Amino acid sequence: MRRHMIAAMLILAGGCTPSATQPCQPDNTFADPQFGLEARARTADPIEVWALFFNTFPMRPAGEPIEIPVNTELKIVWRVTGEGKFTTEAVGPEGVIIEPDWGPDIHGGSNWQRPGDEWGTGWTFPEVGCWTLVVHRGDSEAVMSVNIHAGTR
Repeated sequence: MRRHMIAAMLILAGGCTPSATQPCQPDNTFADPQFGLEARARTADPIEVWALFFNTFPMRPAGEPIEIPVNTELKIVWRVTGEGKFTTEAVGPEGVIIEPDWGPDIHGGSNWQRPGDEWGTGWTFPEVGCWTLVVHRGDSEAVMSVNIHAGTR
């Protein structure tokens, strides 16, 4: 049931399709000189979800898809409003679902000023293509696309 809900959310949100050749749709991305690349997730639910990406290569201009090398550990810090348990997973180009390598780890404080509570996660994406990060907080859900590429661009 949950996989069907995720698939429906991806289609409705205009995210990735299950194809390694399909380019990712740009999310609301922002290049911040102090923090790096951040993005706001797409959601129809009453939550706000922000992600701050570490180790993205190269730094992309605002409004462009997030680019991450395959098989390279990536840290993502999340800010999520709402109530309830926070979980996240990633849906790959062929529909494979992966969990973070580590986390989510709650953060007690930060100088990154976005609304909501903060967690850190670590990811290693094993396949090139468009991946969709799916975030859950309580009964709410949000999605965000990342493009995993074969090498440094």
